[in-house]
Amino acid sequence: MKRFLKDSVSFFIAGLFASGLLFSSITAEAKEAFDVQLIKVDGQDVCSLVKYNGQDEDVIIPSTYTIEETEYNITHISADAFTGDDTVKSVTIPNTVTTIGNYAFAGCTVLEKVVMSDSVTSVGDYVFSACVSLDDVTLSNSLKKISTGAFQYCYNLEGITIPESVETIGDSAFFNTGLKSINIPASVTSIEGAVFRECSDLAAITVDSSNTKYDSRNNCNAIIDKDSFTLLYACSKSSIPSDISKIGDYAFYKSYNQASLIIPNNIQVIGEYAFAGSENLQSITIPSSVIRINKGAFDQNLKLDMITYKGTQEEWEKLKVEIYDDEARTVASVFGMKYSPDPTPTGTITPTPIPTNTTPPTLTPLPTDDPNKPTATSAPTATPKPTATPTPEPTKVQVTIEPTATPTQEPVIEEVTPTDTPVPTPEATATVTPAATDTPVPTEAPAEPTKKVKAKPTKVPTSTTVSGNTYKIKGKEAALTQVSKKASNVVIPSVVKIGGKKYNVTTVSADAFKSANKLSSITISQNIKFIPKNAFNGKKNLSKIIVKSNVLKTIGSGAFSGIAKKVSITIPKKNEKAYKKLFNKAVKAKITYKIVK
Repeated sequence: MKRFLKDSVSFFIAGLFASGLLFSSITAEAKEAFDVQLIKVDGQDVCSLVKYNGQDEDVIIPSTYTIEETEYNITHISADAFTGDDTVKSVTIPNTVTTIGNYAFAGCTVLEKVVMSDSVTSVGDYVFSACVSLDDVTLSNSLKKISTGAFQYCYNLEGITIPESVETIGDSAFFNTGLKSINIPASVTSIEGAVFRECSDLAAITVDSSNTKYDSRNNCNAIIDKDSFTLLYACSKSSIPSDISKIGDYAFYKSYNQASLIIPNNIQVIGEYAFAGSENLQSITIPSSVIRINKGAFDQNLKLDMITYKGTQEEWEKLKVEIYDDEARTVASVFGMKYSPDPTPTGTITPTPIPTNTTPPTLTPLPTDDPNKPTATSAPTATPKPTATPTPEPTKVQVTIEPTATPTQEPVIEEVTPTDTPVPTPEATATVTPAATDTPVPTEAPAEPTKKVKAKPTKVPTSTTVSGNTYKIKGKEAALTQVSKKASNVVIPSVVKIGGKKYNVTTVSADAFKSANKLSSITISQNIKFIPKNAFNGKKNLSKIIVKSNVLKTIGSGAFSGIAKKVSITIPKKNEKAYKKLFNKAVKAKITYKIVK
């Protein structure tokens, strides 16, 4: 299809868009490319681009549109307007548009550039999710929030400028992107969970010095919450400041790449999965100031074999993982030892004061819905959670105890063997500072004994969740194995990332769509080779099938039985004859074919 804006007037048109003007009459081809309708929003009629049906690589969305001889400004881009498109490489959004809906550009696999006008104030969840080629984004200077999952799985997105207007960065906004650096402006006052998780290339994090909520003090290359003294997000080049009290949940998840880790003396809490997935980590030094190590803090660290504790034997025995999911664990359980249930609830724990100008707040046990804990994204979710680790068999752990109070004898090396006896719960108001002693201080500290902790290896991830849908490794490829029951428009990606590696998605499990009863549209990606028996059986709302694959060979019996009575199927021209034969046999409904290049 020809472009509705010809090259000879492209500069003129660009100028009109910049000034907010555009002639209202557009060609018949443009009318076909842009499905624009009046829709109700908060009881008001608004003009919205509902669906893009064109084949242009460079799309400039018109600012006005004439419906029944009345000219309207296009103010909305509806949900799913471009979802799954595989031709558009660049999009320019005019300055009449104020709102972009959920998933509007999700799964546009060849989209490389987006220019958003300053009129846009709101973008929907997952708006550019899985745009795997996207590397150039200009955001609106009126945008208030970067939405949930907005750029997740944008593997080529190495940098982006967050406008000074942005106040909130939503859950998983940049999850698993190619970001190499990021700057948080002074305007940002809320950063939600999993925002930069699994950004393996991220090496530079800065916070504007005028920001009142967050900082990156002492050039630590991390994001610190000033109110809670918590390190929230780190990267491969981050350091842990000495004047904070907590390392947050998932703070260094899959990003700590050093062989040794020395926790600073003032740290009191190590958050859930804080250092999980640190492939190079071999040794950890834990100070006596730590009073809580939360669930999974050092999971998936396959090389970890040495732990040094800088406290007393009594402090070591009291050190526990938080009560979580009705489990009370001793610290030993973090490193692969069997835990003992302890139903006794803990009260407020008053930490040892940190020697800074400001005293950190009193720490209380974290509830399951702790606001600092990365939240699970409402379906469809974008935040994969680490696979639950089975309870390991009891093992002997040799731990070096190095008291912070000066010892009068050589440090104790103790073998800790778990038993079935419940572990005593520490006193609710106990502090972790060793009692004062009159023992003379020796002129030279005793040498640190060698010790090892046998950390039970955790399994390498074999699955991931993208937009609420689960994918699992099948040999050297991946399969879509489960779809969210709330899913209506599903775009199967051509590639997913599992455990840091990319896998082609080549098939769908037979029961993957079993619970997806709201399914109305399915996009079959480039790498799908096989659709199994009964895959979409009984999905009575399924009326739109888009096939992008050129390697689809087989459709199992009953795969499309019981779908809608009228079905639109888009197939590539290259395989028109073969695919019509496949679908005419598989689909027992009235079919309208659309052929694309």
